[in-house]
Amino acid sequence: MKIVVLGAGVQGTLYGVRLARARHDVTFIARNRRAAELRESGAVIQDALTGRREVARVRVFDRLAADTVADLCLVTVRREQFDSSLTDLAAATGVARFVFLVNHANGSEAIFAALGRPRVVLGFPGAAGALVDGI
Repeated sequence: MKIVVLGAGVQGTLYGVRLARARHDVTFIARNRRAAELRESGAVIQDALTGRREVARVRVFDRLAADTVADLCLVTVRREQFDSSLTDLAAATGVARFVFLVNHANGSEAIFAALGRPRVVLGFPGAAGALVDGI
């Protein structure tokens, strides 16, 4: 499955690494320092209890391009950030489905209006952690 992860914080990195390690084709959309970390060291997660690390080498782009083709886009940016991402998401007509792993307490009508209900799955992340030194 071809998967794009928009947002490479704790949630995006965790799910992106797990999906890449399960042999899915994963691309991250990240900016600035985080994009540089991913390009240099790969996407790294570490188990808080055992210290075991998993690394996935993935493609990293600064923006979701309009010509992106993917089976799935995981949207893991913070709630206050994804409104500004809706234009890029709507332009990416080659993405079959968008899964939003964000807080929907304020409603999601803007998402449905921009992308259409059939392409949207609303979820909520089921893991927690912290991003420290790129890990």
